[in-house]
Amino acid sequence: DEFHTSQRKVGFYAQKMFMSEKSLSKAVRQKLNTSIGQLIRYEIIKTAKQYLSQGQSIKETAYALGFEEANQFSAFFKHYTHQTPSEFLSKKYNK
Repeated sequence: DEFHTSQRKVGFYAQKMFMSEKSLSKAVRQKLNTSIGQLIRYEIIKTAKQYLSQGQSIKETAYALGFEEANQFSAFFKHYTHQTPSEFLSKKYNK
């Protein structure tokens, strides 16, 4: 949870936990029935939704989450949530 905004490589997390990438991936898959990559992406999306809900702009959110460009973040967000950040915000406030 602490590093997901700046680190996306499995090797980083494996090293922090003094494990090999393979061992970490296997342990996560056994315990959570998902890949470590999916877990990292889930945390990024969850944090993005929090930032956007708190009033941060899409551009500010993108940079806070380690994306170089806001359009990269928007494409990532849409790929995993099936809606753009703008659509997420409009649905949130139109309920």
